[in-house]
Amino acid sequence: MLKALGIDLIVVAGAFALLAIARQSIRNPSSSNIAVALAGLLMLIVGLYDHWNVWISDAADAYQRFYFTPLIVLFFILAIGIVLNLRYVHAIRSDAQYRHELEVEVAKQRQLLEHHHQEMTVRAQQEAISLERGRIMKDMHDGLGSQLVGLMSLVQTAPTQHTEIEFELQQVIDTLRATIDTLSPSGDDLTTVLAQFRFRYESRLKRLKIQLHWRVKPFDTINWTSNELIQFEHMIREIFANIIKHAHASEIFVEAGGYGLYDRLIIRDNGRGFNPLMVLGGRGLRHLHERAKDLKIQLSIDSEIGDGATVRLQWEADSNGAG
Repeated sequence: MLKALGIDLIVVAGAFALLAIARQSIRNPSSSNIAVALAGLLMLIVGLYDHWNVWISDAADAYQRFYFTPLIVLFFILAIGIVLNLRYVHAIRSDAQYRHELEVEVAKQRQLLEHHHQEMTVRAQQEAISLERGRIMKDMHDGLGSQLVGLMSLVQTAPTQHTEIEFELQQVIDTLRATIDTLSPSGDDLTTVLAQFRFRYESRLKRLKIQLHWRVKPFDTINWTSNELIQFEHMIREIFANIIKHAHASEIFVEAGGYGLYDRLIIRDNGRGFNPLMVLGGRGLRHLHERAKDLKIQLSIDSEIGDGATVRLQWEADSNGAG
């Protein structure tokens, strides 16, 4: 009796479970749900067969026949194994599809990044070219333009002052040469820039009967850009031009090199000197201070009337200049 009741309880529970599984399979007709529903149907059929033999069949040996109900657990385990296998296969396929989609998305993003990088590179090059053109135009306007205007005025008002005219022409040539040098730097470090500057200017100073005393040792600054070296050379040229034009000096002393934490350049003359406050707003000094600020150089000018002038340039060693 207990065995028969147990079979009936299993059959009733299996029927309710099959209904729930069937409802889920209808709502979500996946392969896993269908497999569980078929297994549940098979278990219900087995249970009904045993129920028939126990309670309904008229056969004399019906009660002694083999019961399949205990095998329901094996069918259930088999159904679970089928479900797990289907889920595993689905997970593998989903993982492969996800990897493919991820690779496609990564390739797309890489193409976008490369495109943006190319655009930024082109834009940076265009901005650099635009800035360089503007700087060259400014140098030509402030340098060549004003010098040619002054030279024209000098020729018109004092055509017999050949020395002054020669000086102004030399200034125009130097400025033009400096502008051309911006496209081809004269050196790749500060020491070379100074050496080539001395080579170009020393003969001119001798013609003007100005003695040059040169004491330059290697600088510690090694990583300035070409444009910064050019701007530095412009500063030196501006200083020497002012000495030649205004100081009436017979000697120029240049001392430069690395001094511990700082690099330094000192240019001193024995000319007639000037009052720095009286010429503070001049174009030459203004350009000197602007370039010194751009290059992060400390600029100081000391002078007294009758006692020459000293220009000191100092900056941190191993610095990047304006960069």
